[in-house]
Amino acid sequence: MDHLNRSLELIHNNEERIKLAGYNLMAGRRAKLSAAYSSALQYFRAGRALLPENSWKVNFRLSYDLFLELAQAEYLSASINTAEQLFNTVIEVFTSK
Repeated sequence: MDHLNRSLELIHNNEERIKLAGYNLMAGRRAKLSAAYSSALQYFRAGRALLPENSWKVNFRLSYDLFLELAQAEYLSASINTAEQLFNTVIEVFTSK
């Protein structure tokens, strides 16, 4: 994933970007299970960056999972304010659905 994430700006096809976002979610979860929180954080950030602007409408589950995992990784990396903002986004979107 690291090699693919270095060239994200070259990927313009939405289907490919969604697929890569899912791969980053999987890679981030594996890294988190290994207590590699810094790596997990990078994967989750890359996954979120790949999501289209309307991702909450067209890919709710992937968006939810990425934002929640990213919020947890930010918290585990001592970025409490960022984690809080992400948790609030997840709660707000989930309750409005």
